[in-house]
Amino acid sequence: MISLSNTAILILTCNDFEALDVTISQVLATTPAEVPIYLLSNCHGLPGADICEDMCRFTARQNYGRVHWLNPMRAQPAIFGIKAAIETEIAAEYILKQDDDAFPIAPGWLEALIE
Repeated sequence: MISLSNTAILILTCNDFEALDVTISQVLATTPAEVPIYLLSNCHGLPGADICEDMCRFTARQNYGRVHWLNPMRAQPAIFGIKAAIETEIAAEYILKQDDDAFPIAPGWLEALIE
């Protein structure tokens, strides 16, 4: 059964640092603290990707234990990074994969989705 205790959020990041800023802020503000958040960097070498990586690094440091930055440091199709994260980094039974330009706007969104 899906619950907050066995769910994680995986946010695929690329090079849209403005959208990522809003997404990170909103996810942190509207998601229960017990739900781990994983930020997966995926667009190394593209303009803006370095800013997104800095944002991920900063957010993980500021939210130690809650936010985890996954940085494979290679350009690859997103599916390979997601697959590797699921197989080696994320222990949750249920994973909500979210893009860096989609963000919740109200508390309770994850609970409503689980119901």
